[in-house]
Parts: sequence; C-alpha cells; structure tokens
Amino acid sequence: SGNYAYVADDNNGLVIIDISNPAIPSIHATQNTSGSARGVEINGSHAYVADGNNGLAIIDISTPGTPSILATKNTNGFAMGIDISGSYAYIADGSLGLPSGSGLAIIDISNPASPGIPVYKGGIGQARGVEVIGSYAYLATSSNFSIIDISDPANPGTPVNRSTSNGYGIEVEGNYAYVSDDVIGLRVFSINGGSIKNAGA
Repeated sequence: SGNYAYVADDNNGLVIIDISNPAIPSIHATQNTSGSARGVEINGSHAYVADGNNGLAIIDISTPGTPSILATKNTNGFAMGIDISGSYAYIADGSLGLPSGSGLAIIDISNPASPGIPVYKGGIGQARGVEVIGSYAYLATSSNFSIIDISDPANPGTPVNRSTSNGYGIEVEGNYAYVSDDVIGLRVFSINGGSIKNAGA
C-alpha cells in the first residue's frame, strides 16, 4: 500500500517495509502481536492480521513508522488467511494440530476498535486461504476448495466443496480459482459464482 509493504511475519508480528526505492527495501517498523501472524490485509488506515491462535489483530497504521494495536478478537481456530470486504473480515480459521479448526470466521469490523463476535461456518476442512468476491467467499482448505455464500454475513450459506489434496493459498480471477496445493502444485477450478463446474491440475 503506497510506499510500504506489510508483511505477516509469524512470531515477529507485522513488519512494515519501506519500498519507496524497490531496489533498496528497508524495515520501517514492526508491531509484535500476541499470536503467530500468518496473513494480512490493508483497509484504509488499518492492517488486519490473521494472527494464528490469537485470531484477529487490528493494527493502526495511520502513521506507518509507529504502528499500534487497536483491537484483537480471538477465534475458535488458528487464523491462517484473511480478506476484507465491506465492513467484514473473513478469516480462514484453520487449525494447528487440531482436527479441522472452525472453518470460515466472519467478523464485523464496522468499528475497528471494537470488532464483533465471530460468526462461523464449518464443514470445509482446515481453512488456510480465503478470497472474497462479491457475495461469495472462496477458500483453500486441507481437503477442499470451498465456496460459501456470504450475501448475509450473519448467516453464511452451506459450503459447496470440491476435493483437493492439501490447499493453502487461493486467488480468484474471472471464472477461475487458482489454488496452491501442497501435493499437486497449482490446481485450477472453473467456477460460476457459487458453483464449481470442473477441476484441473
């Protein structure tokens, strides 16, 4: 965002790197978190961090040189990935040594200083990556590529699943979802909103 790269750096928390000269990046500031920072999204003057066993950490980055934790909200699982859409944070709330984690966690962030109580939707495996496009959340999990209707964030729909080997990251572009799979490599799914038409590797 702008002249800075924001990195979720595990036990180091959020690391802010000055990239105003891309040939000579430099660490500008760090903000430790209580958990293990695994994913980050920037929205306005806040960084939203998927913070492992600490759930969600919201960090004020209005002054990138002096970040500060604004609020935290624990989740039932191990927060691994995050995306922001509108007034909600969508967290891939997987697990670390647990059977499945809690799936997708949805948190109201309309007031970043006081995030809402998480709403969960399970039945997808250990969620690790998430991207939100329109009314759907697309997730990469330990056993599935999953699509969840989030047109009502307080009452997410039943997941549509297609088996994968071991999904971690996800990117959606047009009618395709690209999933990084620990076993297969890159897996490409053809999608149409809330449906999965076919899969390839």
